[in-house]
Amino acid sequence: MITLLTDFDGSTYPAQMKGVIYSLMPQARVVDLSHQVPFADVRWAAYTLLCAHADFPVGTVHICVVDPGVGSRREVLILSAKGHTFVAPDNGLLWPVWERYSPDARVFHLREYSAFCRPQSQTFHGRDLFAPVAAWIALGVPLLTLGEPIESPGVELRLPQPQVEDGMVVGEVVLVDPFGNLITNIEARLLPGEIGRIVVGDTVVEGLVSSYSQWEGRGVGAVVDSCGLLELFVFCGSAKEALGVGVGERVEVYIN
Repeated sequence: MITLLTDFDGSTYPAQMKGVIYSLMPQARVVDLSHQVPFADVRWAAYTLLCAHADFPVGTVHICVVDPGVGSRREVLILSAKGHTFVAPDNGLLWPVWERYSPDARVFHLREYSAFCRPQSQTFHGRDLFAPVAAWIALGVPLLTLGEPIESPGVELRLPQPQVEDGMVVGEVVLVDPFGNLITNIEARLLPGEIGRIVVGDTVVEGLVSSYSQWEGRGVGAVVDSCGLLELFVFCGSAKEALGVGVGERVEVYIN
């Protein structure tokens, strides 16, 4: 199985990448993880990949093309961890995955260009580099054949970490999903006991519910999402619009 994560939106580019993969590996199963990553938003892609990759079976190869440096001297990485393999530009996108699984993760700079199925363009490495390399990996080509081992990705992307204080956890909004839900970096494990209130800007959200429908008609609510992160929502509405805030907004959670 091969997944695709890109910022290509409604273009033909994902289909062209699939065409290259199927040309080399007709039996492949290609899954679109998402093509709606905000343009060049490496951090958004990193969070998405970190949350979603583990739902796929061992042996999956993940192609991640959010690559504003395409055509430059930036490196291409291959990362192997927990039975999954990732192919992405060395621009920070894979740093959180590497950090989660280090020291057991292995990482390589792509070096073996005979794996490419066509001459490289300088604007579409997703088709000309990432797709064929992922197909060769899925076909069983050893990673040492394709790349040079390195200790870690060259470009760091340290995601903001919540701070635990006396009776309070302070984090921030790190993603806004397509429904307008505000995803924070506060993990459920950091919220022992009963939550008293959640403060976002000038808004106070009282307590935590277990499902969206529990908060129907009551404005902004809070829930633990499917990735185990605190999320602010409006039932059948948009928390982003209701609060007028976005990525980077401070979130304070008070524990009783």
